[in-house]
Amino acid sequence: MNAVIWKDWLLCRRTPLFWVVIGGVAVFYVVGASMLCSTLGSGYGDVVLMLLGPCIAYVPPVLTAGLSYPNTDTAAGGLNGMLRDDGAIETVRCSDRSMVGYFMAKSVMPMGVAVMLFLPMAAYCLWVGVLPLSEAFSVPTAYAMGSAVLLTFVNQQILLATRAHTVGALHLMVLVTLIPVFAFMILFMFVPYWAALMIMLAFGLLAAAISVANCRRRHPNTLAPLVPMKPTSAA
Repeated sequence: MNAVIWKDWLLCRRTPLFWVVIGGVAVFYVVGASMLCSTLGSGYGDVVLMLLGPCIAYVPPVLTAGLSYPNTDTAAGGLNGMLRDDGAIETVRCSDRSMVGYFMAKSVMPMGVAVMLFLPMAAYCLWVGVLPLSEAFSVPTAYAMGSAVLLTFVNQQILLATRAHTVGALHLMVLVTLIPVFAFMILFMFVPYWAALMIMLAFGLLAAAISVANCRRRHPNTLAPLVPMKPTSAA
């Protein structure tokens, strides 16, 4: 699904406001990391990243939600305005291509945004010395970055599974994506961090499976082999 990834990248690259918002959000998380670092003190950089890493996952699907509805006039209709996509999902389904590949491809750009938001925060922790260079590639740091990317995948699949038809419904589902973030932050207090990641990954794959099932139900596969009709016996 290289074409889907490339189209999403072009839409983002040609939207200056998208990069301005990413820069502002990255600064916001760096400021949050600095406040936590000053509260916890040195030697707790990995803890700071593990606390803020999951919080990053809410932002990328919100920033890239418009990629699924590029033809929508957001200035018209208010919350009741109809969302208009570019017909890519119907085209993929009708061309007999893998819907699983399509939904995985639609998650690449949001997960890339999650990495872009996480790296400045990690670089700040390294710069001020709260995260020693020897721990930059430690297991807690890897878990922190993994949680940001994995929860972004989960939230993106939730948005794709709902297939909102109005602006108001999309806003509602964006709020719903807060639930996995808070659920994960509570979950890893009771189970190991890696186990919490696996549980959330299961939810993301479930949402992807629902999306695939909905697409197969709503859109016909026009290139599927025709089933020969049995001759009916004359009455």
